[in-house]
Amino acid sequence: MTHPHLKKIIIICLLLVMSITGMEVKAQSKLLITDVKIARGDGKYENYSDKVANMASDIPVTIMLYRENDVSYYACFLYTQRGKKLKLKVQDYVLYGESRVNTKKQVIRQRMGSKFETERMMGVTEEEVIYNKDLGNKLRIIYRFELLY
Repeated sequence: MTHPHLKKIIIICLLLVMSITGMEVKAQSKLLITDVKIARGDGKYENYSDKVANMASDIPVTIMLYRENDVSYYACFLYTQRGKKLKLKVQDYVLYGESRVNTKKQVIRQRMGSKFETERMMGVTEEEVIYNKDLGNKLRIIYRFELLY
């Protein structure tokens, strides 16, 4: 003998399972930072290690590329997707003591679904940041970035 509400419970469970499996899951994208070269002052460029990070749409990612004594260099990335439109914003900055020096922003736009679809956004950053104007201290940095979505 079965419980009178058992059929209703089974149907509700099946509907719940079907709705959960039909939900869209946001896939993570991979951000690659390669060919990192940094020079302090007017010195020679030195190679630094490549970086990899996972990204999801609308969640900013900050990556430290350089740190020595009281100077740190960060790269910030924000990837957004609205329908078929993709946008990647890049903003770097230097922390020196209590001060922060921002670099110029880069914005890369791309549209999904075209015949030129590559499923990647790429760029190069080359910056010279004077972080202490009184002493003329500066960092020069070059790196490539690639977002695989």
